[in-house]
Amino acid sequence: MGLRDSLVKATPKPLDGFSPTPMTDVEEYPIANFQFTIEIDKCDVAFFQKVSGIVVERGIDSLTEGGFNEYTYEFPREFSYNHITFEVGLTSSDFFYNWMMFGKEQGFALGKDFVLKQRYPDKPADKPKSWKFDGAFPVKWQISSLDVGNSKNIVIEKLELSFNFFTLEKP
Repeated sequence: MGLRDSLVKATPKPLDGFSPTPMTDVEEYPIANFQFTIEIDKCDVAFFQKVSGIVVERGIDSLTEGGFNEYTYEFPREFSYNHITFEVGLTSSDFFYNWMMFGKEQGFALGKDFVLKQRYPDKPADKPKSWKFDGAFPVKWQISSLDVGNSKNIVIEKLELSFNFFTLEKP
């Protein structure tokens, strides 16, 4: 058993009272042209205009052959994944802030599997692509500057997540 396995087993079970809030409970949507949704526990919890950081990278080991300086050999290693960041106009939903703060007093973060679904704004039933993320937990939550002098701008909420891996799901 590796260090990660022992940490996962030592993480306390989620506390009661933390569950996704369906988007039907949110009073307003900042912009009507949604492109992405997040589904947690079979519930769409947010719509997003921007998602960044979906990157998978394979590590390599380089080997230089003694006395041969023209090139090095490269061998594949494990995969690594960047953090993923979601941006949305601030709504009355406090789900992402609550997810970020959950476990603060106990010293752990709540990991959740989720599905990122791409969708067509004019055909909400069609789901052209989706990605399943395993063991995601928040590492950063922020909102854009609150500036009275520029009050016509929409306040943007950002959530950055770490995760174990993701898979592309077939429609």
